[in-house]
Amino acid sequence: MSADTPMIVFVGSDAQRAELESQAAYRSWYVFEPTEDALFGPLAQVVTFFPDAVVVEDTGDPLQHEVARHLASIDFQPLVLLTDHPEAWRAEDGAFDVVLPRDARAYEVLDALRALLQDAEPVCA
Repeated sequence: MSADTPMIVFVGSDAQRAELESQAAYRSWYVFEPTEDALFGPLAQVVTFFPDAVVVEDTGDPLQHEVARHLASIDFQPLVLLTDHPEAWRAEDGAFDVVLPRDARAYEVLDALRALLQDAEPVCA
């Protein structure tokens, strides 16, 4: 695990996952496979594999709030949120290092992660 070849846990839609995996592979980054259990699967991946980052896409599934709440309770960082309704995430306020629009392109998400992991400025802002 490093800023050069990060491992990412993604919680969200299959479409966003596919785009993220494609862009991550292009950079030689790794996105963990989706799990059967929408709540405990991502949490188990965090505890077992110590990923470099977690990206949560707001698809309206309340389990995503639970995942974020659990990760915030153990001070996991960095957390990235993709949402068009940040006000709906007030309970997790402060837990996310970056909040991007839900339709953010995968390269924008990965660029924000690169900046976080390397403590650098994002290429696209």
